[in-house]
Amino acid sequence: MKKSEYRRRTHLRLPFYDYSQYGCYFVTICAKNRFFLFGQIVNGEMQLNEIGKIVKIELLNLLHIYPNSLILDYVIMPNHLHFIWFNQDDIALSRVIKSFKGNAVTQYRHFIYANKREYKPLWQRSFYEHIIRDDKDYERIADYIENNPLQWELDRFYNQ
Repeated sequence: MKKSEYRRRTHLRLPFYDYSQYGCYFVTICAKNRFFLFGQIVNGEMQLNEIGKIVKIELLNLLHIYPNSLILDYVIMPNHLHFIWFNQDDIALSRVIKSFKGNAVTQYRHFIYANKREYKPLWQRSFYEHIIRDDKDYERIADYIENNPLQWELDRFYNQ
């Protein structure tokens, strides 16, 4: 029997965990090929470009789609974003991310075509999540999000 030439993706989610239940999740989503699409870091602060502003608007629009849930902290970096999603709508996290990515791509395409720019795919496949288990875990992650622009050159997503 011949082995498949395709590399199998490892599962990122816990197999028996219900991601639609009440709770906090730390989410990271990367730009396709980690291109710097969303802006740049200047003096330790993120300066969003037009695409970064679209991403911000669509991230915050999730609160209109899921009105009981909260985005407790977030940061948009040049090639990725982090946020803490407090799920109070009993909606699967994957559905929240699908909604966000889809809406952001729609607005991104409108912007690209209206400004006659080269289209590059916006998102990398899938997303990373971490279930926030307690207050200490939350504080650690919130500090990481807040300080991410200051420590950009140490970030694993940084590539000059």
